[in-house]
Amino acid sequence: MRAALRIAHYIKLATQPRPGFIKTTTYKLNPHTHSINPQMHQDMKPAKAKKTLKQCLESLPQELWNEIYDLTFSPPHLDPRTHVTGQRLKPWILFTANPPSTVVYISKNYKPPWQLQICRQMREEFSRTYYTSTFVGNASEVLAWASSKRKSQRCLVKSIYCWVGEEAPRHRTARALLARSERSVVLKKQLKDLMASSVVVFDYRDQACS
Repeated sequence: MRAALRIAHYIKLATQPRPGFIKTTTYKLNPHTHSINPQMHQDMKPAKAKKTLKQCLESLPQELWNEIYDLTFSPPHLDPRTHVTGQRLKPWILFTANPPSTVVYISKNYKPPWQLQICRQMREEFSRTYYTSTFVGNASEVLAWASSKRKSQRCLVKSIYCWVGEEAPRHRTARALLARSERSVVLKKQLKDLMASSVVVFDYRDQACS
C-alpha cells in the first residue's frame, strides 16, 4: 500500500503543470462604433502543450525514476486462490496438485496492467514477471488474447488453464455434441500450436485433455 502511494505521489509531482506564457489583452477604441474591441498581442509565444504521462515520467530526476522503477517491478500481489475480478475460480483450479502462486483471469473485459502501457523499457521489464503468472479462462477468449501477443511475450507464459464452453449444450443431440467436440479439438490444437508453454484444456464435464 505504501509503495502504491509513493508511486502516485511521484507521478503527481511529475504531472503538475509548470508555468507557461501568459497571454495579455489590449483594448482599442473603434472610432465608428465607439466600442472597445479586445485584441490579443501577436508577439506572445503560445503556451507549451501538455505533456503525456510518459514524457512526465521521463523528465523526473534519476533518483526518483529509479525508486519508481524498483517499486513497480516487485512481483504482483494477487490472491493465489482467486483471479483478478475477485470471483472464485473453477473447482479444478482450487484443487490442482500444484496451485499457482499468481492467477490472471482472461475474459472479454480483460485489461492489461498499466505497467505494460507506459514505455518499452517498462513493458519489457514487467513482462518478465507478469507473464510467468498462470492464465485461466474460456478457451476461445484465451486464444484471442494469446493471438494478440508477440511471440516474445507468448514464450514467457509457462502455464495456461482453460475450458471449452461455460456449460453443457442446451440440445443434447448427436449433432450438437459432435459439433462441440469438434470445436474443442480445434481450439486445443490452435492453443497448442500458438503457445510453447503447458496448456491444459477442460471440457464442460471438467475432464482434462492436456
